[in-house]
Amino acid sequence: MSYIDGLRSQMYDTERSIDNCRNKKTTVDEKVAALKEARKEVAGIKKDISGQKINVESTFGYLDNWKGSNYDEYEEQVHDGLKEEYKQYHNGVDDVLDAINDEITRLKNESYDLDDSLSWLKSKANILFNEIRNAVN
Repeated sequence: MSYIDGLRSQMYDTERSIDNCRNKKTTVDEKVAALKEARKEVAGIKKDISGQKINVESTFGYLDNWKGSNYDEYEEQVHDGLKEEYKQYHNGVDDVLDAINDEITRLKNESYDLDDSLSWLKSKANILFNEIRNAVN
């Protein structure tokens, strides 16, 4: 294999690496976009939960003066239980939102790393192209 053939082979390998890197970056960027949409949806759910909790708490306010025969059962099951369930539900949705944010951050960092790799590969291709041009001169 001649020197020029070796350079061309390296150039071919570098171009394949660039294509692979671009494909990986596209995939990562698509995942980030999908997660951003999911984040909007989950944030909306979290906001809805907060609104529902406020509505339920205002209903509890109307019942504070009630002391009927089933009051103790109401207090235990509905009032205290429902408050705790809303809190757990809200916290669970908040945990999902945190996990989405963490994954977006991880994927963005991966995308930035791929940008660095692409820059390095493009520089390598440019150097190889120059060497080939100088060799055939």
